[in-house]
Amino acid sequence: MAQTLQDIFLRIQEKKDKRKDVRRMYKDVLDASPKYREIMEEATKLREKKSQIVTAIQSECADELAKIDALTSDIASDETLLTDMAITQYTKGESITIQDEFANTYEPVFAVKFKKSRA
Repeated sequence: MAQTLQDIFLRIQEKKDKRKDVRRMYKDVLDASPKYREIMEEATKLREKKSQIVTAIQSECADELAKIDALTSDIASDETLLTDMAITQYTKGESITIQDEFANTYEPVFAVKFKKSRA
C-alpha cells in the first residue's frame, strides 16, 4: 500500500508527541533527584559568575565584538546571495559546483520543509 504525504506527516506528529511525553517523564525523574537539584543550583551560581566575567571582558573588547557582528552580517548576506544564485542557475538547468581553497568540491543540497500555515 502506497503511503501518502499525509500518512507520513501524521506518523511523524505521533512520534513527536510520544517523544515529548518521554522527555517530560525523564525531566520529572531528574527533578525528583536531590543530587540533581543540588548540582543544578551549583551550575546556576557558576553561570552567574561566568556571566559577570563575560560582561567585563565584553566591555574591554567592544571593538572586536563590533567587527564580529559586522562580519556575521556580511556572511549572512553573502550566503543569501550564494543561495539565490545557485537556485537561479539550477532553474536554468546549469551545473552548480564550487570549490574551496583546498580544491574540495561542493554541490548544493536542497531541502523541503513544512511549516504550519496561518489559514
